[in-house]
Amino acid sequence: MARIGPLSEPDRYELLELRSSGGEGQLWRGSLDVDGVQIVVAVKVIHASRNDNLTEWRTRWQRQAELLRSLDHPGLVKVRDIFEGPLPHAAGAADPATNTLYLVMNWVEGPSLDEWVARNPNRDILDSAKVLGRLAAAVDYLHSGAVTGSPVLHRDIKPANVIVTDRGAVLVDFGFTRVLTDQPMSMVGTPAYIAREVLESNAHSAASDRYSLGATAYYAITGETPTPSDRPAMVRALTDSAGAEGREDIAEHVLSMMDPDPSRRPTGAVPWAQQLAAAAVSDTTLTVPRITPSTPSPVAPTPPGRSR
Repeated sequence: MARIGPLSEPDRYELLELRSSGGEGQLWRGSLDVDGVQIVVAVKVIHASRNDNLTEWRTRWQRQAELLRSLDHPGLVKVRDIFEGPLPHAAGAADPATNTLYLVMNWVEGPSLDEWVARNPNRDILDSAKVLGRLAAAVDYLHSGAVTGSPVLHRDIKPANVIVTDRGAVLVDFGFTRVLTDQPMSMVGTPAYIAREVLESNAHSAASDRYSLGATAYYAITGETPTPSDRPAMVRALTDSAGAEGREDIAEHVLSMMDPDPSRRPTGAVPWAQQLAAAAVSDTTLTVPRITPSTPSPVAPTPPGRSR
C-alpha cells in the first residue's frame, strides 16, 4: 500500500483504495494510525497535471479547509488536514524531491446518492424523502451564515456529491464553495443541476443552491436526470414514481424548488423537505405556496467559466 504525508512525516497516512477521480484530483479511502488504532479517512490527491499551478490550488484548498473547519453540522463532511508532501510511495521510500498537494477529511461510509438510487430500484418517495431531510438541513445551515455571518454557497449540489449513510445524507466536495459576497464567482457545476440564472448570467445565490437541491431531489425520486426544458416530462416521471402515483401535487411541490424564477423558489429547504415527507405518508393534497416574485440578490455576474 502506498503512503503519503508531509515532508516531516511522509508515511503518516496509508492509501487503501482509489474511490473516484474528478476534475481536481483523486479521492482515496485511507487510514491513519492513532495509538495502534486504524482510523479511516478520505484523502484527496491533486492531479499531477495541476502541479504546475500548485500555488493557486494550495490557496483554493486552504480556503476550502478553513471554511469547512468553521462549520459544524452532521450533514457536512469535516476536514482533518491539508499539506504538501512527496508523491505516494512505499513505506520508508519517500522521495523529498517530489511534491504534491493533499486534503484529508473524515471518511463518510456509504454510497453516493446516484449509487444509492441504482442499488434501490424498489425505493418509494418516502425512502427518498428520508434521505433528503438531512441534506436540506445542511443546505439551510450553510445559507444561514450562522458561523460566517454571510450565507455559504456550495455551488455543486448533485447526486455524486451526496453520501447516503444510515443516519441520513452528508454533503461532500466543497471545492467550489464560497461565502456569498459582492465579489464575482466563476460558473461551475454540472449543467443538469445548475439553475438557469447561473447558466445564463452567472448569478449565484442561495436560491441557485436550492435549485440544485430540487434537481437532486428529482433524481433521488425518479432516477432520471432533470430535464427543465421539458417540464411535462418531469411531472410524468414524478407522478409515475412509487408512492407518488398520480400525485400531481407532489410533482408540483418538488418542481417548485426548480422554478425558473429564483424569487419564486421556496426560501427554506427544511420546510420544503418536511412537507414532501409528510405528503409521502398522507393522502392530503399538498398546496404549493404561490410566492410573489421579487428582485433576487445574487452575486454580481461575471463572464462564464468552465463547467465540470
